[in-house]
Amino acid sequence: MMVIIIIMVYTTYPMKHKIFRLITICIFWLTQVTYAQTKISSKEASHHIGDTVTVCGKVYSTKVISATGMVLLNIGDYYPKQDLTIVIKASLAKQFIKSPSTEFNGGQICTTGIVATYKGKPEIIITDPKQIKKSS
Repeated sequence: MMVIIIIMVYTTYPMKHKIFRLITICIFWLTQVTYAQTKISSKEASHHIGDTVTVCGKVYSTKVISATGMVLLNIGDYYPKQDLTIVIKASLAKQFIKSPSTEFNGGQICTTGIVATYKGKPEIIITDPKQIKKSS
């Protein structure tokens, strides 16, 4: 589809407009690719393994693994019945202003990332603090 649009630009417009239109089309296309994540509920996460999604929901419980410092946020229900676990490695947890386990516990969040599985349960491993945002 992108090729057809580029051909139309080059055959339809004078040269001075071609470059501007081509740049505009490329920026639009790149924006669509970047923000093409699917928004799903936490209950749907197990059907999206390997997909980049945005999940919003309540953090019912949290756990800090004492041996590693890893933080787990359980979305959709209390552990072990959670729909989805958000995993924040210790090195990344230190980048948050407050501990993620206290900052997000009991609150609503939206998280964007790739859904994986651990022991049959879906999880999203956070690689950047910007992947988690408080929501209302």
